[in-house]
Amino acid sequence: MNNIIRRYHAYAEKAPTVSRAVVVSVIGIAFLGFLDSLYLALLHFINRVPPCSILEGCETVTSSAYATIGPIPLALLGVFYYAFFVITALASFHKRTSAPLSVALFLAPVGMLFTIYLIVLQLFIIDAICIYCMGSALTSSLLFGMWLAVWSQHYRHLRAEA
Repeated sequence: MNNIIRRYHAYAEKAPTVSRAVVVSVIGIAFLGFLDSLYLALLHFINRVPPCSILEGCETVTSSAYATIGPIPLALLGVFYYAFFVITALASFHKRTSAPLSVALFLAPVGMLFTIYLIVLQLFIIDAICIYCMGSALTSSLLFGMWLAVWSQHYRHLRAEA
């Protein structure tokens, strides 16, 4: 455990700087994703279908075989994914250090790849689109954009130092 703490502190010294505006943006975006995923997860557990007024297909997508991994709904994974971002961004905001959020942003590319997979499933396999799922895709894409911005800035800073 001490080794993990030492590695974290060593990383924290080299972590990319994240502005307060980015931290606040991540909190807001991740919180929206959290609410969206929480809504879908709760509906799953009470066996209800989300109402779809804009696009037809929420029932098809949320009741498909792809909506769960075993007994676990994908929306619940989204709840944990977005909660992790909210918690680490709040920690960064509170401690005035970007290290916690910098670590969390490493998950953004993984989330983006999973989002692309889910969009492909909706468009080409399930043949239906869930507006709530697309909302989550949007928030995941925005978090990925934040990751790109933070790491490209950090990379330019490292190149300037060299």
